[in-house]
Amino acid sequence: MQAAAIMAATAFTASTVASMVTPGPKQQQLPVPVVRDDASSMIDASDKMAQRRGGASDILNGDSGFAKALPGPKTTLGS
Repeated sequence: MQAAAIMAATAFTASTVASMVTPGPKQQQLPVPVVRDDASSMIDASDKMAQRRGGASDILNGDSGFAKALPGPKTTLGS
């Protein structure tokens, strides 16, 4: 019976010490402020992506844009 009480007291002491040793919650870092140059580079990157998407769309759909599929049997795989 005394062994159980000693083990419980040891566990309590160990948990108390562990809670004192562990660091508290981390502080959140402030976001880096956006400057005009950053905004300009983000817009340029967005424009480049839009051009690439447009080029890929032309490859898939042709220069005239998306054409409605004609009714009839399936002629290509995946459409």
